[in-house]
Amino acid sequence: AIDSLQPNVLLYDETYPGTDNQRWRIPSNASNTIVEGTGLYTYVFGSIPADSRYNTPFPTDLTVEGQEHSGSVDFNVTYTPAADSGWNLVGNPYAATIDWDDASNWTKTNIDNTIYVWDYSTNQYKTWNGTTGDLGNGLISPFQGFWIKANNSSPSLIVEEDAKTTGGTFVGKKTSQQDHGYPHFSISVSDDNQKASTHFMFSEDASFGKDKQDGFRLLPPPGTFSYLDISSITENDDRMSINNLPRNFGIPIEIPISLASYKN
Repeated sequence: AIDSLQPNVLLYDETYPGTDNQRWRIPSNASNTIVEGTGLYTYVFGSIPADSRYNTPFPTDLTVEGQEHSGSVDFNVTYTPAADSGWNLVGNPYAATIDWDDASNWTKTNIDNTIYVWDYSTNQYKTWNGTTGDLGNGLISPFQGFWIKANNSSPSLIVEEDAKTTGGTFVGKKTSQQDHGYPHFSISVSDDNQKASTHFMFSEDASFGKDKQDGFRLLPPPGTFSYLDISSITENDDRMSINNLPRNFGIPIEIPISLASYKN
């Protein structure tokens, strides 16, 4: 940490008892070695005239040192049955982009297929489930942190080094191979500064309830005061950023949409 009061680096322990806020933990020491695949939340304090302890000038560079990990990586994800559990903050352990959609080089057992990446420039979580979402593809940049959700006991998430690829700028054109031919569409809202979207797809193995292709609408991190919020709402009042629905539902269906704008 840069100072002794507010931590700058946090990690998320899904198994820690207590509230969701209490699951945010700090490394015991700034010199600790980071276990490969661990996701970190990093916040840099700028200059605050009223408090001399917060005097970090901008811009601030965060550097990474050490030898790149080689071989496969087990993210050691967890699922705690109590409450709404299974959220794990992980990170790309390689100095190269990895492809979330490269099924032959991932083990995903009891894992939702949606990834969530925070984009500070738009104050939105970008999502991708292999077919649709804001990321536009499944490319995860070097050392990029991202959220995944385990959905049952004994989950496993392992990536092989062969999942490395090029790119990873989170833009790209969907192809029929990527979206598997599933019908999908998006609804977006924007103002002069921001844009938010919610996404829908239709597949044979979908359900009206939660399934592994769905993506939740996540709230922005604390300290985000202005943002747009759009989501679809399920029968259980879950708010979704990606809603995977049955392809053959037989009758017209209604899908409620929630839209809000927050300013300061």
